[in-house]
Amino acid sequence: MNELSTTGYTPLHLLNLAIHIGAGSIAICLGFAQYFTVKGARRHIQMGRLFIALFAVVLGTAVFGNFAFGFRAYLAVLTLSAAYGIISAIRVFKIKDVGPQALDNLLSLAFCATAIGMLLFTPIPEEESAGIFRVTLGTLIAICVYDLARNVNGAAWLRRSWLNEHIYKMIGSHSALLTAAAGNLFVELQPWSIIIPTNICMVAILVFILRNPLADGKRV
Repeated sequence: MNELSTTGYTPLHLLNLAIHIGAGSIAICLGFAQYFTVKGARRHIQMGRLFIALFAVVLGTAVFGNFAFGFRAYLAVLTLSAAYGIISAIRVFKIKDVGPQALDNLLSLAFCATAIGMLLFTPIPEEESAGIFRVTLGTLIAICVYDLARNVNGAAWLRRSWLNEHIYKMIGSHSALLTAAAGNLFVELQPWSIIIPTNICMVAILVFILRNPLADGKRV
């Protein structure tokens, strides 16, 4: 909120912000709506595709803004983590019957290497949280390592785990939007404005995984 009221923004910067906030707001609402749709139904799939398209706009405007209007390490890390999460969530649906492919391994290695590089060499400005910066990168590295480990017994592994992964990564993407919005709107309430929405999404992940039909050996 404080940033939006700052004077001196160029028209291009304001336009980029408007697109970023607009796409993100709609995607957040769609994400909540998806919690109540029938999983695997036509509406769920259509809304999922729209969510992904809006998420891509959010990521694109974030990357453009971070490099065109001033680099911020924390925002760069969030964008990197969110990008891998949504890509991996899409890919796991496509490879659930065949196991990880060369593209998946290449993506995991590239994002993992980038995260390690940022962790080791990116200076963190004083006003940004070093703790959140490191935790976000550490989580991304852990997910990349897990995704690479799927090559062990690949197809069989994914036949048992793909839906749990899809749930975790898609709701994780929704969580990234929600926490970023709450953190920026309620700066004075940080870290609770970040912790609370994150925990809400973690509860949602747990609920949907426990309801996962693959847990009973069924296929969807």
